[in-house]
Amino acid sequence: MKNRVSQKPLTGTLWGRIRVYSKILSPAVLALLALAAVAINVSAQDLYWDNGASTGNWNTNDANWTGSPWDNTTPANAWFTTVGGNITLA
Repeated sequence: MKNRVSQKPLTGTLWGRIRVYSKILSPAVLALLALAAVAINVSAQDLYWDNGASTGNWNTNDANWTGSPWDNTTPANAWFTTVGGNITLA
């Protein structure tokens, strides 16, 4: 007679925990979590240095970023497309 090996539930592994929690959480909650993760990644805007105010200062007053001032309250990507020159952090 062969010994039978019983397989324990995989609750100790990542996939086992996901399987257990997926039964607890509704699909709507999982969809909201996925949507929130995507929204975090697409929130940053691209701003390009054009020195529109001709001051060379990176501050929150001069419109040197694609015709608008730098805004520290929203996430943004800073792109420098011109070669040479000096930029002063003010």
